[in-house]
Amino acid sequence: MGMLKDMGFNTKEKIYCYGGGIVGAIAPIVAARYTFFNDFKDSLEGEAISWGASVLLNLSSMILPPHLPVPVYTSIFGMMAGEIGALNSRTKRTKKEKNLESITKE
Repeated sequence: MGMLKDMGFNTKEKIYCYGGGIVGAIAPIVAARYTFFNDFKDSLEGEAISWGASVLLNLSSMILPPHLPVPVYTSIFGMMAGEIGALNSRTKRTKKEKNLESITKE
């Protein structure tokens, strides 16, 4: 949290960063659910099995060789995307603040 505060992000911009990380971590699980386990949607048990298998598939990719932590990678990419949005928001915010300062000086 301290690093984002040191970068000058406000609460909304921090939410962009953390939200991107959360969405990035969940995205491969949702993708696996609807790509590999789309046939089990007729019942509640089938849905539970599909979601559980998707989570296990993504977790097993981190444990079993070749140790490809897809949710970790996508979480990092999500945080990067969130940070890009936060930087754009911070730039707009600082421009507005500078405009207000210049108006009040005149």
